Amino acid sequence: MGTDDGRAELHVAVVTPLNGDGSVDAARLLAHCQGLLVAGCDGIALFGTSGEGPSFSVAERMAVLEALLAGGLPPDRIIVGAACAALPDVAALSHHAAAAGCAAVLMMPPFFFDGVDDEGVFRAYATAIETTGTPAPKVLLYHIPKVSRVPLGLGLIERLAAAFPDIVVGVKDSSGDWPSTERLLERRGDLRIFVGHEPHVGRAIANGGAGTICGIANAAPTLLRRLCDAPAGPAGSAARLAVDQVAAAFDGRPVIPTLKALTAAASGFPGWNRLRPPLTPLADDDQEAVARLLRSAQRAATVGAPG
Repeated sequence: MGTDDGRAELHVAVVTPLNGDGSVDAARLLAHCQGLLVAGCDGIALFGTSGEGPSFSVAERMAVLEALLAGGLPPDRIIVGAACAALPDVAALSHHAAAAGCAAVLMMPPFFFDGVDDEGVFRAYATAIETTGTPAPKVLLYHIPKVSRVPLGLGLIERLAAAFPDIVVGVKDSSGDWPSTERLLERRGDLRIFVGHEPHVGRAIANGGAGTICGIANAAPTLLRRLCDAPAGPAGSAARLAVDQVAAAFDGRPVIPTLKALTAAASGFPGWNRLRPPLTPLADDDQEAVARLLRSAQRAATVGAPG
């Protein structure tokens, strides 16, 4: 991770295309990732929340990563999601990614048991990191309490960064809670803070954030690139308004099916709407409404683009 010119980074939390039998369509995923890089994205995050990561086995995730690398996707532009309930699986995915030369591993906190305290979360992360082996991965801590139900407080983040200073390099903050994000940015130290909540991208970058790892970029990479490059001023305002318009598609709709519907609308390929159970696609009328929102936002962004 990191850009040569120090600009804010745009990494796409890629959705995972499926074949009719539910297996990963690795060829379509490769083409999608290549297109995102050509569109100006700095990298992709594979098998995160947007990519339905926990729905896939360790073996499936490793095989898909290897297929992407064999297809020419640069490993240093790949962040690998390692969200698993079993710590040996987290360590296995992390070792595989690090050995392949991937930029980082995105580690979600333990997400199954109730009543987990900060000490338990620290021990879970420490165990996963210490059993990964060599080469050690670069780790992004994943703060997404609405999904994991396990928040990463500032004290815990700082403790992990102090315990593993060459390994824990940043945080993906998908809380959607601006006051919490603002405090994290103020106390970030050497950590790189990436936001996942698109309406906060501009403010986060303006306050020292490293950039974003986000899902809407699957469908609107150019729009997110503009927002990262110009978080303030007229161009940034126009991009931010258009991003907010796309984000409105998620109001009252499930996140991952909506994100896949947006990707299908942007690409013209309805097969993006395939999901693994227990997730199900949006109803046809919702898919059409999402597509209209995307088209409207793209038109507004074109009008607001710098001449």
